[in-house]
Amino acid sequence: MYAPVPPPITAPGLTLPHRPTAQALPPLPPHWIFAKLGLG
Repeated sequence: MYAPVPPPITAPGLTLPHRPTAQALPPLPPHWIFAKLGLG
């Protein structure tokens, strides 16, 4: 349902907690954050 999001954060290089990552990338749309959290 969500538009395709850029895979840079999903790369294995970024295995840090989702919260810090999401906060570090506030410009991203909310749905992207949810997808990152696995809620999408």
